[in-house]
Amino acid sequence: MFVSESKFQSAPHEFIPHILATPPNTEGLTSLIYKPEVEARLLVRLANKAKIYGGEFDSEGRIVESEGARKIDIEGVVGMYRDHVIPLTKDVEVSTYVVTKADKQGRLPHPPLRRSAAETNRRLDEAQR
Repeated sequence: MFVSESKFQSAPHEFIPHILATPPNTEGLTSLIYKPEVEARLLVRLANKAKIYGGEFDSEGRIVESEGARKIDIEGVVGMYRDHVIPLTKDVEVSTYVVTKADKQGRLPHPPLRRSAAETNRRLDEAQR
């Protein structure tokens, strides 16, 4: 289940005014779905996982701390998530899930917010760089 779906189902009265605004208030919807402190914890967990994944292990399976180069660029992984994966996920959850779901329920008086294919492709290309 999407984060947005769970939060929408638990408090639709908070979401509906933002969805019904013309155009939909995507910033308001995003603030209802995502919390900066949760994103910060996610990035810390991700950095720890990247450290373990890219680390060396001794014969007992313990991480061997080394000063040298790692197999994986931890800051690169964190930066990719912070700058590309998380923003794209927010866009998908807000513009595709919440607004489209409300549109299917007949709650929107206007066409739903949709990103053009060209804009989506441009953002995906940026994320791959």
